[in-house]
Amino acid sequence: MLEELWWEQQAELLEVKYNTMQRKLFIAGRNIMVHTNEQQKILELQRQEIGKKKKFECNLQQEMVLRYEKTIYALGHQHALAAGDGSQIQETQAALSSCSQ
Repeated sequence: MLEELWWEQQAELLEVKYNTMQRKLFIAGRNIMVHTNEQQKILELQRQEIGKKKKFECNLQQEMVLRYEKTIYALGHQHALAAGDGSQIQETQAALSSCSQ
């Protein structure tokens, strides 16, 4: 008789724990797993958007370097180097190499 009572109490405690845990799995009426999956999808879309923007920026930078180099070539490469623009060419080339990584 005492053993049955003990088992009933244990069952009630487990039911209370189960209900408490189940309530914790819901956030504003939504299942936490659904919420987590939605957040992961949002993060992935944001990562893709950042990747697209970085690629666009690198392409834009490459275009700017090409235009710069064409301008330097048109003005005469030796004249530009004598004026100290050679270091800027190296800086832009270094910046471009970081885009390809």
